[in-house]
Parts: sequence; C-alpha cells; structure tokens
Amino acid sequence: MSSSSATPTPSSSAVPSSSSSTASEGSDTGALYDVVIVGAGIAGSAMAYALGRQGRRVALVERSFEEPDRIVGELLQPGGVRALTTLGLRSTLDNIDAISVEGYCVIYNGRPAQIPYPAPPPGAPATPSGHEEGRSFHHGRFVQSLRAAARSCPSVTCIEATVKSLVYAPGSREREVLGVRLADEREVAGNLTVVADGCFSNLRKAALVDAAQAETRSHFVGLILKDADLPMPRHGHVLLGDEHACVLIYQIGQHDTRILVDVRGPRPAGGEKLKNHILTHTLPHLPASVHPSLRAALDDPAQRLRIMPNSYLPPKAQAERGQKKGVLVLGDAFNMRHPLTGGGMTCALTDVALLSGLLHTTSTPSLSDWSAVSAQLQRWQYDRRGTAGTVNTLSMALYDLFSGDQEELIVLREGCFNYFLLGGECVSGPVGLLSALTPRPLILFYHFFAVALFSISRLFKTSKTSFPSTILRALSVFWVACFVLLPVMWGELGPVPPRLTPARTALAGALVLAAGAALVARRGDEAVGQWAWEKVASASGRA
Repeated sequence: MSSSSATPTPSSSAVPSSSSSTASEGSDTGALYDVVIVGAGIAGSAMAYALGRQGRRVALVERSFEEPDRIVGELLQPGGVRALTTLGLRSTLDNIDAISVEGYCVIYNGRPAQIPYPAPPPGAPATPSGHEEGRSFHHGRFVQSLRAAARSCPSVTCIEATVKSLVYAPGSREREVLGVRLADEREVAGNLTVVADGCFSNLRKAALVDAAQAETRSHFVGLILKDADLPMPRHGHVLLGDEHACVLIYQIGQHDTRILVDVRGPRPAGGEKLKNHILTHTLPHLPASVHPSLRAALDDPAQRLRIMPNSYLPPKAQAERGQKKGVLVLGDAFNMRHPLTGGGMTCALTDVALLSGLLHTTSTPSLSDWSAVSAQLQRWQYDRRGTAGTVNTLSMALYDLFSGDQEELIVLREGCFNYFLLGGECVSGPVGLLSALTPRPLILFYHFFAVALFSISRLFKTSKTSFPSTILRALSVFWVACFVLLPVMWGELGPVPPRLTPARTALAGALVLAAGAALVARRGDEAVGQWAWEKVASASGRA
C-alpha cells in the first residue's frame, strides 16, 4: 500500500496453539506479516513457499490441513513440471506414488490416435521413451507435499482456521484490505492479502469489484479403478464419440486409475440411477480391457460416485483503477477452465512462478508500497496471458468441439481427429499447446483454423448433397468454428469491449478468415499454408 495508506496493526492476531503442528517453530505470529495467503491448495502453498524462500513473512491460513480428497487436479502437464522446477519444488513430486506421463491417447468412435509429448531439450529430464514428462498422482498427496515444502520455510507460519471475511482499512469504504478476520473474530494482518481459496471461493466477490460468476458447463463423475489395463500405459486417455459423453482415464498411482465421465446439464443425481447410466451409456464405448475394473469399482461398497462441477471463470483485471488495494486473487478463485485438457494446475503454478518473481525482494522491496505492487500485478496479468490464455482457450474450445451434438461440431470433431492422424506438425503443434510447453496464442489460432479448413475440405470430398448445399454447410461449419474459438480467445487475451458480443467477435473473425480463404484461392493452398505457418512461427518466436 502507498505510504499514505493506513498501517495494519491488528489488536488480536491469530496465534495457533502451542500444540498445533501447523505453526512454524520460532515464528512470531503477533507481528505484521508481509503476506497473508488464504487457502493452502496448489496455488496458495506454492506461493507461500516461493515468497517464504525470499525471506518474506508469510501467514498461510487454511481451514483444514488434513489431506484433501478431490477427483480433479491429478494430472500435471510438462509445462507445470517446468514451473515446479523453476520454483524449486520439483521434489514435491517424489514419494507420492506419482506416475510418469508421456502423452495422450485419443480414442474417437473406437479409433485410437497417439499424441506423445515432444522430446525435451538436451540435458533435460525425459521419460524412458525420450519424451517430456508430465506427472499424475492423487491430488491430496501432492497438496500435502506442497504444504510440507511451505512449512519447511522458517518465515512461513501455517494457521489452521476458517476465514470469515476480509479486514478493511478504517475510512477506506472497503477499498483497502489489511488482512483477514477468522471465524473466532481474531485477525491476521499483512501488507498484501492473497485469496487462493479455490473454485468454491468465499472471498472472491469481496476481493474483486464486479467479480465474474463462474459458469458451470458440465459435471465430472469420478471413480478409482483398481489395477486397470489401459490401452497405452503412461498416457492420459481421452475417449470421444458421437454417441457418448467425453471420458477421461489416467493412472494416478501404481494400482489406482482415475476415470471421469462427463455429464452435461444440471448436477446429476447419484445412487443406482447414475451407476446404471454409466453401465448403459458409458461402459459399452470404453476399451474392453477397462470393463472388468469399471464393473468392480461400481460394485465396490467402499467407493461412491464423486461429482465435481466443471466451470469456466474468465480472468478479472486486478490492480486496475477502481479495484481494491492490498489484495489479489490467485488460482481457481481467480480463473478456471474446463479440466478436459488437464491445464488447471499448470496455469496455477505458472502464475505463481511469474508473480513470485515479479514480487521478489530485489524488484519489490516492500509490499506495503501498493503503487509498486500494483505495477507488478499489472505486468503479471499481461505476462500470464501467454500460458493461461492459451491453455484456457484450448480447453474451452476443445470441450465445446468434443461435447456438442450439432452437425457442424460433428464435422469439426471428425476433422480434428483425422488432423491428428496426419502426424508431424499436425500433432507436435497441438501437443505443444496441450502440454503448455509452447503456449502461444498464434499457434493455437493457426492450428484451430487449420483443423476447420481441413474439416471443410473433407466435407467437400465426402458430401452426397448438391454442390450449393455443400457450400452452405461449409460456411455454417466455418461460422461455428469461429464462434467456438474467437469469443473465448478474445476474452482470455484481452478485455472484451462492452459492445463486442460473442456473435460479433465470431463475425469479425469470420471476415478476417474469409480474406485468408480468398488468398488461398488465389495463390494455392499449399503455398499459402507454408507462408502462414512461417509467419505464425516467426511471430510466436518473438512473442
């Protein structure tokens, strides 16, 4: 906060009991903290460690330090592993029964396509088969490992308590945050308050002016399969089809494999009805090798069907004029995407790596100087768009593409799968985006519309209707492709002007791409395709 801001001086700071194992030994919780972090999940724990390692006095407040039990946040892309390495936290993947992941197996209407991660740079860690490494694991074990790392920092104090509200500076009209108030009315004060309390955040609306509302797109129903026989070991499996919902299957331990079944619409009711739905509508479309373990899991009385909402929450500008001082929102409390592509933890850890570097003591000596802090937050919001904007756009666009039942989406879905089968750049480009190793918006734009044009070319080859009718269908497919990608991309990579609706965004993109199609017709598709790829690669390399 600026020098003119009120200095937080809590009259009753939160002090864990002397018997609490969550309090860092030797910490004086009665003093003012540099940072108060609410939520000890992926983002909160990593941020506490990163700032604590710099010598910042950090209070990490969490309702319960017991191991959490969730059915998502279990697959970390190679880009997230790199972020962990940057933070000095790669060792948190050790001793948690984590599984090495080297790519994806996409199965569409029973046909498989392997999508391996790229090879790492010389000297970098790799899987036994020579690919960049992702990791999958039990979510709770990874969180506990991150918490242990945070607790190992002498300047980090862990406080087990429920946060009731934010504390504001007197006379600030709730525009300047000084810390948090706990359920027992004690206060924990700091120069900067970080809200990282997850997708069900209780503080998001209080921390942000005009906070966006998370939009639930679907629900995942999850089970753990025991000793499942997967078609491609060490791969995440994505099962798609025109007659069934999306299904994700990936190993999370030596004997445990997670299966997630997507259910669109309202939250499904559990019990026997949901089990029968999975047996009737999902199991017949899975690889035969998985059937025994799924039937056993459904019959296991020790297991229950877990349900988790899949939500989209666009990022909200922070540290801008009109927003509150002394507070920022991080992790799923700030920005969410559909978990279909497994990018949530990668975005969170990349955000932490970027932000903790910008708030380092060498560049931002005092977090009480809000003008300096807000300048770094604005820079972070711009820099994060490369990874977060690309990953979020990809996840939402692919989910809409793979889950819809419109005729145009089926054409695009079929084209997308056959695009992967071409191999070469048609695989390495998309998997670079999926793994967050090359998260560049221009490459995403290029490949998405390459898929659209490829789908349209297949439509012309296979169409049994008249040529004018096929042209109308092709235009409709192209329009749907624009509508699927461009509004989300615009919203993620920059604020949407109030009068620029999603339909107008898609129309603007369609006009731009129509000009590109005219260029193709004039110069030849192969020449223009090569020219476009060279331009995209060159521009992305400079970005």
